[in-house]
Amino acid sequence: RRGLDEALEGRTCLLLPAAPTVAYKLGEKTDDPLAMYAGDLMTVPASLAGLPAIVIPCGMADAGDGTMMPVGLQLIGKSFSERELARVAKALEKAIAFKGL
Repeated sequence: RRGLDEALEGRTCLLLPAAPTVAYKLGEKTDDPLAMYAGDLMTVPASLAGLPAIVIPCGMADAGDGTMMPVGLQLIGKSFSERELARVAKALEKAIAFKGL
């Protein structure tokens, strides 16, 4: 928690990847629990620290086989900054203008 608090000093929020890879296809990792766990690694620190966080879609990227899959962007805020974090997320969603799948 201390590291995140220090990183947030003088900032509204942190902008980080939501996952180490693009989203995987439905059912693709069900036989590989370690891969599924690895997909959550980027969002766990905020949860463990008790800090508000939100993930928004920010684009599409090749999953390695030519299939385009969504990419998420994570915003982490200071304690009790949920309202401010939601405003930032809304503004980013509008600026990115992600059209979805």
